[in-house]
Amino acid sequence: MASEKSEKFQKVYIIPNESLDKTMKIKSWWHIDRKMLRFKIHFFLYNGALGSTIPFVVVFAKERLGLSAASMGAVLTAQMFLFIFTKPLIGYIADYFNKLKFIICVLTLLNSMCYFLMLPIPKYER
Repeated sequence: MASEKSEKFQKVYIIPNESLDKTMKIKSWWHIDRKMLRFKIHFFLYNGALGSTIPFVVVFAKERLGLSAASMGAVLTAQMFLFIFTKPLIGYIADYFNKLKFIICVLTLLNSMCYFLMLPIPKYER
């Protein structure tokens, strides 16, 4: 044991007899968080479903709303720029309040609700 004195208190350092490799348990990089596993599976399946439906949003906007390809490109570009700013903000809020599961559920429900609200939009007649 080695010690070092400072002005107010004494720091104590313990020097192990064995090498540090044997005393420390090496953690594997492979770790499964079982509490978050169902959310991760849902996130994977949800994004897979979105990947198959998002290309049809352009067709939907052209047929139902009468938007041109250029205007739909502008809308999707604006959406991506909004994602650049909102995702870090939502991540900060989730970390600050420690409510990751709640925020994932709320955002998933909001996103689903917005897609379902597009269904009753009447067809645009030219």
